Amino acid sequence: MNNKYYDQIKLQIQNNINENNYERALNLINKELSMPYIPMAFEEFLLNSLNKIPLKDDGQEYSLTVNKLIDLLIRLDNDKNDYQELISQLNKFNLNLFKDEINYLFENIKSQRNKALIFDILCQQKLDLELEFGNPKNYINYESEEDYLKDREHLRYQLQQFPSLINPGVKLLKEIYLTKYLGQSLESNYSDIVLYALYKLFDEKSLISSISNIEEVAKKLERFNSIENL
Repeated sequence: MNNKYYDQIKLQIQNNINENNYERALNLINKELSMPYIPMAFEEFLLNSLNKIPLKDDGQEYSLTVNKLIDLLIRLDNDKNDYQELISQLNKFNLNLFKDEINYLFENIKSQRNKALIFDILCQQKLDLELEFGNPKNYINYESEEDYLKDREHLRYQLQQFPSLINPGVKLLKEIYLTKYLGQSLESNYSDIVLYALYKLFDEKSLISSISNIEEVAKKLERFNSIENL
């Protein structure tokens, strides 16, 4: 398929969303996601478009079913792309009504990162269900914790001169805190680790001057395991 085909589908989806024809847009998105191959950029567009489809007017039912979401997550699980936007769709449901489906999802996906992202949503909703990470009702969502909030604010302050790096920095910080669901005991003050990672990723040497203790950062990195290594 050439780029003209994908451009036409993108235009149809965008027009349907703009005109509130959500069911039509959803059908187009689901059809394309079910294809054996789609370009990475087009797949990212489809997943972002899903996030623009709101709850129905009665506020009770979302156009994309839980079963469809679970099917997509399981099918895409071995892909290396970032499906955080797709996973976030689960938060539009009262997942306490879908415990069997959530249990099935956890049994069938292998990506530890995806599991951690899903588990975080379950913690937000205080789902009462025994899973391999524990029972979500017994956990506090990390974004509500004092250590995370302090790290986030400190990181934003440190990156005032690098506004383009704030979003990537906060995303890296979230990746660090997600590991607590996989059993990693987290210390506080991870903003310097994120600064060091941004320095490495973007070769922004001036970030080094914002790190208070480079030796302590090195030691903490040695003790820290990424999601892939847990």
